[in-house]
Amino acid sequence: MVKSRIIGVLGLIFSVALYILSDSYLAILLLVLMIILDVFLCAYIIYIKNKVEIIFVSSGSMSKKERGFLTVQVKNKSIIPIAKIKLYFRMHNHVTGEKNNEVFDVAVNGRTTESIPFHLESIYCGKISIKLENMQFYDFLGFFSTLVNSQEETHIYVLPDTFPIAMNLINHLIDHEDQDVDSLSKTRANHGELTGIKEYVIGDNLKQVHWKLTSKFDEMIVKELTESIDQSLLILLETSIVDGEVKDKSDVADAIMEAYISISRSLIDNEQIHRIGWFDHEMNQTRIEHISSHDQITQLLPSLLTLTKQTDSYSTIDHYVQSIEYYPFAQIIYVTSGQAAGFIKKWDLPSDITIIRCDESVDHEYISDAKEIVFTPVTMRSRLREFR
Repeated sequence: MVKSRIIGVLGLIFSVALYILSDSYLAILLLVLMIILDVFLCAYIIYIKNKVEIIFVSSGSMSKKERGFLTVQVKNKSIIPIAKIKLYFRMHNHVTGEKNNEVFDVAVNGRTTESIPFHLESIYCGKISIKLENMQFYDFLGFFSTLVNSQEETHIYVLPDTFPIAMNLINHLIDHEDQDVDSLSKTRANHGELTGIKEYVIGDNLKQVHWKLTSKFDEMIVKELTESIDQSLLILLETSIVDGEVKDKSDVADAIMEAYISISRSLIDNEQIHRIGWFDHEMNQTRIEHISSHDQITQLLPSLLTLTKQTDSYSTIDHYVQSIEYYPFAQIIYVTSGQAAGFIKKWDLPSDITIIRCDESVDHEYISDAKEIVFTPVTMRSRLREFR
């Protein structure tokens, strides 16, 4: 396009020079034609820039390391062909923070639609936002162009590759034998109280089935109990970058999210109702969600895969303890990176806390006082699947 513009400028200079130095009518005609051409081309790109509609078509979600389906449709609503549009896209993975740019050129005939296939592939989970930031329109000869800002945006979710956690690890996480239940019982009774009955739904604890009523009504009936504090469990995800820390690398952020969701799914597989929590920086509040089935985890995936760790003066633990959502859970599983694992020490929590910690690299992987499980992105699966 630079070459075309240089030719256009030289042609105009030549026409003006010929007109000044010559009395020929041909020189006047050439100058007039050059001016008319330039005016026409300027009017052309001003007109066509308002005649384009962008439509995104996507599958909505994709698996890691698999090619996702995304097509950008460029619709020309005018009868005049569009010589060339340069489209500038920006892609952002919310979980890892990765950002990439893509540029496409396309020509569109009048009253037609051209499709641009996007070859999306990611080795990391997360919500990938695809935003069309700018469109640059060119005339037929490439003399002129105009840049138009755009707010068109879509997204596609790269789903985490979850895996079953080792049974002995699950038992370790929900084992309450060594904790001081008496200290927890100051606020609530140790055993849940019967509050009612209801029909069984997937995710309900089979231990709470009311067999006498089930045989009477020919439908499975379960007891509704208040949750006793010595059986309550919270999986807390660190979403803050506290002042002085550095941002987690992409593979660490990906591993933390996969471990977080895998632990929750494995607990459900073992009929362990629990809650998951995190600090939502967009909403500026601590979110605690009740999980009793896989469907509830699936419904929360869009929110979880949109989470971006942000710089904050307080960690997620700080926000949780000081929030109105604070509840003294018997067990807290704190999923975090290595640099954030020390935040728990400042709070004298009554809960029994297990730290699930991911580091970029560690010299030794061990359990510290049976309270900390350490792994790297490479060893995560073997570490959590073959827990010792």
